Amino acid sequence: MPDVRGIIKVEGSDAPDASITQNPILVGGRASSALPTAVNADGDAVAQWLLRTGAGVVAQIPHIGLNADPYTLTSKSAQYTTAQTGVALWTPTAGKKLAITSYQIQVGGTTAGTAQLWFESSNGDTAYTRGTDLALFDGEFAPSATMKPGVIQTGLWIAGGVDFDLRVTTSTTITITFTVWGYEI
Repeated sequence: MPDVRGIIKVEGSDAPDASITQNPILVGGRASSALPTAVNADGDAVAQWLLRTGAGVVAQIPHIGLNADPYTLTSKSAQYTTAQTGVALWTPTAGKKLAITSYQIQVGGTTAGTAQLWFESSNGDTAYTRGTDLALFDGEFAPSATMKPGVIQTGLWIAGGVDFDLRVTTSTTITITFTVWGYEI
């Protein structure tokens, strides 16, 4: 194929939603399982990122296990049987931001209580403030001898700043286990 550079003018007479009567112009990109390499911010052209099937990649969570994946999916888990006030469940590596992809909260025993799983809003913030701190979960559990409620949630929650811990607060001596999965960016 010849090397074509510059502006290309394309004209045709086929109407939208009609059969193509001539050879179509193929517009492609680079099929790759690796994350694209960033270019300079000085107007450089970039190749469209496609899957090997030809589907365009618009956005993709980086923890999915691609080749050359720079993120490592990990988990943190802790069980508490006493009231907690802003205890750090996950402290990121210095200079990193937490990205949580899913969590599970499970209660046992028979003591009811409230629980919050939240990102601190400033470094060292250990007091949960409803409406200010970024809550992943803020709710109440009422277990019994025959029912042990819990919650499982998937999504993507990103801390509001670097070095912000993921914290836990509980209202009472509720028996509760928190497990979170995510990565640091």
